[in-house]
Amino acid sequence: FFILLMNVFFTFDYEIFFGQNTGSISKCMIEPTNRLIEISKKHGVNFTYFVDAGFLCQLKKNIEKYPNLKKDYSSISKQLKELIINGDDIQLHVHPHWEKATYDGYKWDFNVNECYSLSDFSIDKVAEIITNYKIELESITSKKISSYRAGGLAVQPFSKIKKALEQNNIFTDSSVQHYGHKQTESYGFDFRKAPLKGKYMFSDNVCKEDLNGKFTEMPIGGWKYPKLFYWKLYGLGFLFPSKHKFIGDGNYVSEKNERKNKMMSTRYDNVCCDGYYSNMLNKILKEMKKKNRSDVVILGHPKSQTVFSLNKIDSFLSRNKSLYQFKTFKNV
Repeated sequence: FFILLMNVFFTFDYEIFFGQNTGSISKCMIEPTNRLIEISKKHGVNFTYFVDAGFLCQLKKNIEKYPNLKKDYSSISKQLKELIINGDDIQLHVHPHWEKATYDGYKWDFNVNECYSLSDFSIDKVAEIITNYKIELESITSKKISSYRAGGLAVQPFSKIKKALEQNNIFTDSSVQHYGHKQTESYGFDFRKAPLKGKYMFSDNVCKEDLNGKFTEMPIGGWKYPKLFYWKLYGLGFLFPSKHKFIGDGNYVSEKNERKNKMMSTRYDNVCCDGYYSNMLNKILKEMKKKNRSDVVILGHPKSQTVFSLNKIDSFLSRNKSLYQFKTFKNV
């Protein structure tokens, strides 16, 4: 008899950091992605990269004034083409704060207020952003874009971006995170009412299933992490930085009391392959398999990979190649 295997999607948001220190292209993108390519080739398993195309547009726009950016643009373009040759999948990731980003010849300066989410812009401007970013990405990869992930997962209200996605023939979203909810000064999301399914159709609301909807949601898996997990995560980073420090050399946008809040309570977070989160992959996927989940999307970032997490991804694939069906978004 035929056993239906659970589909597992390794997805990586391909981007620099957006904090005070954005980090270098080589450390945040090129170097860790090269390691992921090695792992992919070793196991014959391909990954999906949601590429922050706004960054590419800004690099291109500023090359004439700042020729040093030409090297960054060329390095990224070359790597994206390598990913395509390797059989990996490239899809669209939109951080619209690039629309107001500035470069002074040395570093990028971000103003994330009232521009971090596409909902901060008019419907016409949203269409312009998504269209321009998609064209830029397709011009490098020569592959059609069919899937979308919102920067910061800020995909709500979906009505603000629906028309733009339809116009660009993008009908798959992967911005919902099971159980996820967050509110910061710059953006927010609330997915607590989203269907607990590996995949579902929707129309106007990403949290409401509509069997006749045009859009497919591939939600990022959610998991309840105990506070002890976060104590270990931060403790190991402090005690063993060579294994547990990000390869990326920048920093995230700081959020008030984030570390303290994580260490003081049990909380839902992404099913993730970054850093120490990768240690949970075996346990989480076994549990989801028991629940007959059809699909599980794992979130990752090249910039947030560590020596530890890359080894964990490698060993996870070694142990589980026959237990799961590993797919990319071009298979959706």
